[in-house]
Amino acid sequence: MRKTTLGPPCRCLIKLGEECSLVYQTRVSQRPHKSRADTNGFFVTAAAALILTVSLSTSSGFLYGQHLLLRYYLGGDITILPGKLVFTQEELNRENLALSWADYPEPWQNEAPGFLSRLPYDGWLTTAGYAEAVDLARVAEAVQGQAAVEFLYPYYGIPGIVEFPGRGGAAGRLITLRGRALDIDEYWQIEKYAPSSSEELFTIMTGAVVSTQDFTPNDMLNMLQAFRALDGQPVCIINTAALPQGVPAPDVGEELTVYVPKFDRVAQEYDFAHLTPVSLQVVGHMSVAVSTYEFGAEARLPYYWLSDAVHVPLDTWQQIAAQVGIDPEPQQVGQLGLVLNDTTLATELEHTLRQVLPEYTVLTAAEMMTLVNRATSQAGLPLDMDSAFHLLIILITGLIVATNAFLLIMQRRKEIAILKSIGASHWNIVTLILAELVALSLAASCVGWLFYRLPMVISLAMFAVPWPEIWRQTLTVGGQVTGVLVLGAVIFGLIPAVHAARTPVMEVLRDA
Repeated sequence: MRKTTLGPPCRCLIKLGEECSLVYQTRVSQRPHKSRADTNGFFVTAAAALILTVSLSTSSGFLYGQHLLLRYYLGGDITILPGKLVFTQEELNRENLALSWADYPEPWQNEAPGFLSRLPYDGWLTTAGYAEAVDLARVAEAVQGQAAVEFLYPYYGIPGIVEFPGRGGAAGRLITLRGRALDIDEYWQIEKYAPSSSEELFTIMTGAVVSTQDFTPNDMLNMLQAFRALDGQPVCIINTAALPQGVPAPDVGEELTVYVPKFDRVAQEYDFAHLTPVSLQVVGHMSVAVSTYEFGAEARLPYYWLSDAVHVPLDTWQQIAAQVGIDPEPQQVGQLGLVLNDTTLATELEHTLRQVLPEYTVLTAAEMMTLVNRATSQAGLPLDMDSAFHLLIILITGLIVATNAFLLIMQRRKEIAILKSIGASHWNIVTLILAELVALSLAASCVGWLFYRLPMVISLAMFAVPWPEIWRQTLTVGGQVTGVLVLGAVIFGLIPAVHAARTPVMEVLRDA
């Protein structure tokens, strides 16, 4: 009988194993030279991180510079108005909601006609026993503990009657004499948004010259600078965009006479039978462009905020208020602005206040922008799609991560087969694959996150937002982005990793 020796075959197997090990090492060492797929996967994941960062940064509000001039003009990032001017879908669906038609009270002093232009003419649907003013104490109690609220900015308004020169249609026009609180107005630092050079020049009564390119930031900045210098003096700035067509506004340097009614504190109403003339010197004109509209095939024209308010410095307003019997520090106002130190929380806070203050209309500046182009007396807010939109962004990001993980694993099939041939277990292979995906997701998420957040941090720092608040926002968004991408890499990479680990070696080599 012939003897069978196992030595040489064993040596061959050993050599085969060594060769496979060398092949694997060679493939690994050569990977940097053919890492285009890895680079593509990295940038795709970084792009997903960037999209997710943008989504999460604005998930419950708006960026610090968005709608800045409108927020400055209104005096708040969130505006609270008396009564229910705007209804959500949830409020309209309430079974016990009873509405009745009424004329909108003209003496109410607020900016509601600015975004609901037909309100003074068509009236409004309202609930019975609606609030006729915003109670500062009630709102202060509602926002207590809300770290995002920096100031409460009351709308210092007094009704007045003005006779503009020109057509008789402007005679006896009812306007609002509005006081501007300069210490709060300065918080927005709108001078950082105004261009430094321009051909357009605007001169105020102090002799200062302000240069700018855009009329709207120019007007806002000029008003602030003029009132800084002339606080307490009988001066005013007129919103010329709100004047009827063909009615000229008094020129800068001319006087404007406003007839202010006495306030009956017993009846808590204005007595228009007794008017006090107040002479104000016009130091500037303003027109607030908040949007654009299409005119013809290609042209887009500015849409101006139609507010009848005549603006005066707050000290001047308080002097006038004392003359006609109005509290210089009113506790009941026609409008109240909430100035936030973190505008990305505006929508979340607005939803909370809408539940706590059901008798008021609570709107963010972004929501006002959605209503400003509707020439209606009243409107309903569109369905809140923020949550659905951001969920969709997360799902899209997950699909990007899943596709990237699948492609990376498919490109590693030969290396996985070699690992299996030298004795690697299924668990070892799955662990290696997931570790690579997690490392890729961590690095890419940091790049995508920093690409968007770094300019935002600089912007917030320029506007003197406290550094603890900046770091809180930045690290919160960074943790959310990293968590979503890493979790997505593990979840979506697990199934293809297990599948690749279970694939027979011969099948991989046959397909190669």
